[in-house]
Amino acid sequence: MYNREEIMKQAPVLVTKDKELLQAYEMALKNLLEINTVSCDSKVYNKSGMLDESLGMMIRAGGGYETPWTRDAAVNTMNAACFLEPEVAKNTLWAVCERVDGKLCFQMDNQCWDKIIWATGAWKYYLATEDVEFLKDAFETIKNSVEVLEQTRWNEEYGLFVGGSFFNDGITGYPKDLYEKGKEETRSFVGDHAPTEKIMSFSTNCLYYHGYVVLDKMYAILTKGESAKETDFAKKAENLKDTLNRLFWDDAKGTYAYLLYPDGRLDWSQEGCGISFAMWFDVCNKEQVQKIMQNCYRSKHGIMSIWPPFEGVSSVERPVRHNNLIWPVVNGFFMQAVAKWGFADILGDELKNMALLAINNDSFWEIYNGDSGKPDGGWQVGHHWDSVKDQTWSATGFLAGLAFGVFGITLAEDSITIQPCMPKNMGAMQLKGIRFRNAILDIELKEGFLENPVVTINGEKTNKIVYTAGEVQTYQVVCG
Repeated sequence: MYNREEIMKQAPVLVTKDKELLQAYEMALKNLLEINTVSCDSKVYNKSGMLDESLGMMIRAGGGYETPWTRDAAVNTMNAACFLEPEVAKNTLWAVCERVDGKLCFQMDNQCWDKIIWATGAWKYYLATEDVEFLKDAFETIKNSVEVLEQTRWNEEYGLFVGGSFFNDGITGYPKDLYEKGKEETRSFVGDHAPTEKIMSFSTNCLYYHGYVVLDKMYAILTKGESAKETDFAKKAENLKDTLNRLFWDDAKGTYAYLLYPDGRLDWSQEGCGISFAMWFDVCNKEQVQKIMQNCYRSKHGIMSIWPPFEGVSSVERPVRHNNLIWPVVNGFFMQAVAKWGFADILGDELKNMALLAINNDSFWEIYNGDSGKPDGGWQVGHHWDSVKDQTWSATGFLAGLAFGVFGITLAEDSITIQPCMPKNMGAMQLKGIRFRNAILDIELKEGFLENPVVTINGEKTNKIVYTAGEVQTYQVVCG
């Protein structure tokens, strides 16, 4: 049975003199564990037959969204739920799956282009829990789903998957020439605009690349290393990575394009998710990362989802819903990406911005205006939309930036590595009681800028914990 009081009691404790970070942290925990962990109707959500009906709980997308949604389920799992409430996270992942001809797969609705992120969420859940039974079913789910998507979404000419960019289900996430004539003021959903059906987006294809990587890693575990030689999954991942760098990267511009049109044209808007996924999943190398960061635009309140304003669609005065606004889910990805490459001050700036956006507006909202810092749902199809209060992935993005970014927790199949990325002047911090598998971590970051921190675990000079069988063990980690 689910015990909300016990789950809250077991949540990691943040110790910091930064009152704003602490307040935002507590708000984020409440958002996920109290506001948006809700009852799960098995008659509605157990189409896969995998739901734990006795638990009866799931994570919804937010205060204004009663359902989990596939991408939200994955994002909230990998950002925070995998260690804060893993059983609920697992239920949420299964709540967005179904069976087709008896086979497990993602629910195949009219937003199928970016569902592959379920693979990334499922893999993070496994790394946090070592739930092998889940891994077996997750592998089949991803494999079955990818086979369908390869048949229906693959462009053989370019060697890419077609469809919209990650989470941008509104037409304002795309340039004006992708609007279908006559629908500019009536149809907000991107799928209702025929010109978008065959575009290829950088962010979504980065997710497919990582999906193949995940399949290869899962197969290696399930076959006990038989896949040490190259699998089809590994080959497909490498081919897709090469294609992304060949078609989307421009060395002179020092960044990746946003969209590839069927006729070969590129749109060079800065897509926050795209550059984040490229850095996070190792689509790019160190030299490319340096150039991306040199050319990256961030507003005074953090990186924009897509920037600059689309000509004839958006403007500084009238930003549209999916362009020229801040979606904190993107900032969560961006923080984890920059932390991986050691951009500590940018990480700190983004984390503090996210905290202030939440505190100053009394909630982790869905979308904010990059200029005013106020909740702003943006314009689309002729009217101004609301920004939803208590958006789950905004809160979990903040939690991920803290735990996996600043505190540098990196999960692998057999170990945890601590690679802190502590910004200047952030002050000493502790994260106490964070749980992964049978390990409980108490992590202390000493005050000051940790360029090359010395990490000790239980008094020994090492930054790696190798999982061992047996009882739960607490590890004292000190970085300074």
